[in-house]
Amino acid sequence: IFRDAIEQVEEELMIVTPWIRGKEPRKFVNDIVSALEKGVKVTVIYGNKGSEDNENNDDKIEKQLQDLFSQYSASKLIRLGREIHVESRGTNERILICDSKFAIVGSWNWLSHHYRESCKRLLIKPNVQIRRETSIQFSDSVTIADVKARVDKLITQ
Repeated sequence: IFRDAIEQVEEELMIVTPWIRGKEPRKFVNDIVSALEKGVKVTVIYGNKGSEDNENNDDKIEKQLQDLFSQYSASKLIRLGREIHVESRGTNERILICDSKFAIVGSWNWLSHHYRESCKRLLIKPNVQIRRETSIQFSDSVTIADVKARVDKLITQ
């Protein structure tokens, strides 16, 4: 679904995720360029401080995303607990919004899982077991607007 969103998006893609780490964000950097070049507004909101104030994000990939997004004025990479909401410990939300086509709210870590190949082939190998994840996809415009308003409120307060 994540790849579908990147391919289908025409105007705006919003991603809320606790972490940016592992192999998935490296692939995202390459995948998202086509959407950015089409003029799509891409917003990534992330940040989740653990018990020791360690967010466990990949500094190198964060820098790559910052550099990439800085080339596209409409797009934003927002780190909660540092850039805004500095008093908070960040977010544990996982949200994906693709235009007004669909929104997904659930437990899937959009930019920190390592299951892409297994998911793509619909295979589960013993050494890459996917934890139980539950997400709900909404396609009605009212619910999508409500989810988007929640995300907008998160970054404007």
